[in-house]
Amino acid sequence: MALQKSPGRPRVATIIFIVIIVYIVCFLILFFVKRDVRIYEVTHGDLSQALSASGLLIREEKVYNAPSDGYISFFNVSGVKIKVNDSVYALDKTGRMGEILESHSEEKADFSDADIRQIGTMLKNFETDYEYAGFSGIYEIGNSIDTVKSNQSAAWLEANKDVISRETGIENAVNVVHSDSAGYLSYSTDGYETVREEDINEKLMERQSYEKEVVAGEGAFIKEGDPAYKLITDELYYIYVPLTREQIKNNSLSEYKTVYVNLKKVNASVKGNFEIIKNNDQTMGKITVNKYVYAYIGDRFADVEISVAENVGLKIPNSAIVKRDMYVIPEEYLTTGGDSNEQGFNVQSGDLYVFTYVPVSFKQDGMCYIKTDALPENSVLIKPESTDTYVVKKTEKVDGVYCINTGYTVFQPVKIISRNDEYAVVPENVSGVSVYDRIILNAEKFKENEIIY
Repeated sequence: MALQKSPGRPRVATIIFIVIIVYIVCFLILFFVKRDVRIYEVTHGDLSQALSASGLLIREEKVYNAPSDGYISFFNVSGVKIKVNDSVYALDKTGRMGEILESHSEEKADFSDADIRQIGTMLKNFETDYEYAGFSGIYEIGNSIDTVKSNQSAAWLEANKDVISRETGIENAVNVVHSDSAGYLSYSTDGYETVREEDINEKLMERQSYEKEVVAGEGAFIKEGDPAYKLITDELYYIYVPLTREQIKNNSLSEYKTVYVNLKKVNASVKGNFEIIKNNDQTMGKITVNKYVYAYIGDRFADVEISVAENVGLKIPNSAIVKRDMYVIPEEYLTTGGDSNEQGFNVQSGDLYVFTYVPVSFKQDGMCYIKTDALPENSVLIKPESTDTYVVKKTEKVDGVYCINTGYTVFQPVKIISRNDEYAVVPENVSGVSVYDRIILNAEKFKENEIIY
């Protein structure tokens, strides 16, 4: 008997075919409807053209030579800031200092009460100034504590000179050397320590031919008169940058007495006095700086970017900036609720006024700017300790960007301080965005609270 085809099989195949077609059609619709999301990471900058260069560093520094022969042992690492009369190194005529210290390790005292009080004062001062100290403050406090520890070890050596001389049979076996000035400690020399502005020429500014020498290493024998260490004795230093006529003209450098310098090693922008000088047939830009000298203790050259822009901040493309309405409320209506430090407003609810936490985007000219979804329109506010009321209704259009750090668009207002055809600059600590924030580049195609990813 011949086999009969099952009538159900064509139907199943048809259904599967239809599902595939529907899936493809939906995919194509989503593909063509979906908007292009372009993202920009906020950077620090300005609207001027930055000039990249390698600058020669000239500062107040002095090389100190060994007063006698001996095996050298250092109490501090390079880069530490020491005070007058701090212990720097010891010269040992025997070459056995490590052995001697080890044999008397149990006799060495811990920090004295005075040392502990000094460290406590350092930490308290650091805590007080923490907001403004930044990385340099952490660097300073760490090195200061290390110096206290080093001075304690040096004090033990000086107090036991007779014991050491008796054990070694050598009179004045150990000589502890103290600093006669305050400054940043360095263990390298390069011959530029006495160079002054009038000495600078094209050859001195050639980084490729630059050489420096490190003083004797820990435990090495050093002769009287050999360099033992160097001190940078002033926070102020000068950066000399070779310039061509074209660079001066293209960057309008002759018109400015101050410039902004991005120190690439520490990724920090500082403002410095500026002048153009000609010396030994070499045209140079001289920049006077008084920050971050500690970062260049072992360097004679610094990679920098020079800008003449006065408005430096966060650089944002114009296409990322949109306007939206925000409520404007007099600042005197702002208050805190209960035991909390959160700020908000007393909002009318029936016959009562109830404190409502409301985030304030920013304040300007005595007014608070808040998003329109933070309070219902026509909400009635009462001024603290007064019967005066204010109806939430007035709005102003505010510039802002859509920040997407959380995966959806959040409007953050910005205050534009300068602008050209492509970019705007907003202040870093005033606007609602920060460096490295991710924002929508083509902002006009989006609204607030849209999910991006």
